[in-house]
Amino acid sequence: MTNDTTSIRNLAIVGHGGSGKTTLSEAMLLEAGLATRVPAGIMDYHEDEKERGNSIDASIAQFSWNDSNYTIIDAPGYQEFVQGSIGALSAVETALILVSATDGITVNSRRMWNICEKNGQARIIVVTKLDADNVSFENTVAQIQEQLSEQCKPLVVPSGSGSQLNEVHNVVDNRNEEYADHRKSLVEAIVETDDDMMEKYLEGEDIPTESLRAQFKKGIHAGQIYPIVAVCPSKSLGIKELLQVITNLAPSPQDVTPKKGKVRGTDEEKTMERSPDAPFTGQVFKVFNDPFGRICYIKVISGTLSSSSTVTIANSEKTEKIGNLLTTVGKDHKNKEKAVAGEIIAVSKVENMKVGDTLCEEKGDLIYPVPEYPKPMVQYAAQPLSRGDEQKIYSSLAKLNEEDPTFQAHRHEETSELIVSGMSTLHLDVMLGRLKSRFKVECSTKTPRIPYRETLTSSTETRYRHKKQSGGSGQYAEVAIKLEPAERGKGLDFVNKIVGGVVPGPYIVSCEKGIDITMKRGILAGYPVIDAKVTLYDGKTHDVDSSDAAFQVAASKAFQEAFLEAKPVLLEPLYKISVTVPTQFMGDIMGDLNTRRGRIQGTEAEGNCQTIIASVPLSEIMTYSTELKAITGGEGTYTSEFLSYDAVPSHVQDKIVAQAKKEEG
Repeated sequence: MTNDTTSIRNLAIVGHGGSGKTTLSEAMLLEAGLATRVPAGIMDYHEDEKERGNSIDASIAQFSWNDSNYTIIDAPGYQEFVQGSIGALSAVETALILVSATDGITVNSRRMWNICEKNGQARIIVVTKLDADNVSFENTVAQIQEQLSEQCKPLVVPSGSGSQLNEVHNVVDNRNEEYADHRKSLVEAIVETDDDMMEKYLEGEDIPTESLRAQFKKGIHAGQIYPIVAVCPSKSLGIKELLQVITNLAPSPQDVTPKKGKVRGTDEEKTMERSPDAPFTGQVFKVFNDPFGRICYIKVISGTLSSSSTVTIANSEKTEKIGNLLTTVGKDHKNKEKAVAGEIIAVSKVENMKVGDTLCEEKGDLIYPVPEYPKPMVQYAAQPLSRGDEQKIYSSLAKLNEEDPTFQAHRHEETSELIVSGMSTLHLDVMLGRLKSRFKVECSTKTPRIPYRETLTSSTETRYRHKKQSGGSGQYAEVAIKLEPAERGKGLDFVNKIVGGVVPGPYIVSCEKGIDITMKRGILAGYPVIDAKVTLYDGKTHDVDSSDAAFQVAASKAFQEAFLEAKPVLLEPLYKISVTVPTQFMGDIMGDLNTRRGRIQGTEAEGNCQTIIASVPLSEIMTYSTELKAITGGEGTYTSEFLSYDAVPSHVQDKIVAQAKKEEG
């Protein structure tokens, strides 16, 4: 591969699961002479991918074809592994969005389209599975135009379908009358992207083919028009035509607007020239850890990166020594001396880089924006099976998080459980499987405890005397308190109204401490008590037997008695949930959310999808990804975020309290 930015074509192959992304990738490698058959097992090479039969990680292959240098990133199609697609799209100029003729446009197709729209990326729609029975290229095109954009126009079309699929034709090159309608539609879409050309066309002037090609390319680069290409990788149909379309029409890194970054510590925006002689900058978009070390994949954005150089990680201001640069084909790598602006390169034996990091020359201070990854939605409480693995598990989980930002782990402050979070139960199962296979740490898992709260809803007063005599010094303390609800978020509002010194100052502090400890421990079901106003207004002491400990006990007991009389309730965390599903599932989803004690707050239309917004108790959505997948056949997605705390219904509270008492023994 040559070091020439204008010859580079970086492509992310994205779309829904089962649309044939990996098969297409390997068919392209077959055409380039790097594979001998399809499927070849080059792209899905991890053991868990082989076992499951689908892509989990984004895999990379680099090759030359007709004087162009290709980097293709085969991104996973299932929503559980969306981070691979997001990372891939952040590193390329063009997205190949695959649409299966058997499935049509799916939620993930639209999601990838929307990310590209936000990024301002060129897009080529690739229609696959046209060799299946009872499929129609024309119907698929109509659906693409209806749900993605009317500016998606067929460029390479099939001849026949199903078992009769035997050829594909470029409608620009083929003057057969059969393709006249497609050709006319494409020409009209091209001329619409240029006012002068549009005027000439409307006046009946003949537009030269070369002018149309040049404007077509500009329109693709500007995101004004999107070619549709039909392929059948299993029959090696359309692969050459697709590669030719990419070579002739897809942008090189030199053709796109330079990426903006910010000078570290400021809001000053800055761009870098893509000349090989400019200062080096790059960004890490993929990390892979195993017991033998870390491989980081870098998009060179400006300048040149050479082997045996030192770079600064601008985000952390750490430096990293770069050893060999590596080109990639699946799991195989070859050494390379340097990489210029626009190239994608791998480096090994680096310790400090993580996904999203900006790399600069030693004194560089430019930071590129980190891609936005969705928040994890499903949680497990994890516990290593071997006590000796306690420390090892944290470092191993951190390495998995470094390569997948949608997988996270933390110790819950209240429950003390080790919480691992991911996009779905499948995602978590895969990541914990890797924890075992790669790092030799095995975990048991369970549903995490819900962080309930306890509070009171009415006012009461009580007096409590703590008296204990068992030889020697005894214990004596008497307190009188008034307990009432405090404003939300106040925690403990302790008010001292002792007069005449009936309770000395140090013992007043003891009372507050005893109540605070009791509130943190909980009373109803062992959850923290919040928002309580306690007024200490009277008490008694003993000259000999009163002490700090005695007043802590007295205040604690008084608070417990008063709390149980003040109509206590459990509070549960409510989450705002936004569920996006095809319209036909809307009724089922709303009904299901109602059974989960959800409160529907509104709906929003998006193409042929609906987003339902609701507030739902956390306890009701702990396994929601599994149920949503079952209801929608995998077509639904959702996001959730903490909203507030609200009172648990009495019948639910009774069950929680009973369970807590049972666990206490």
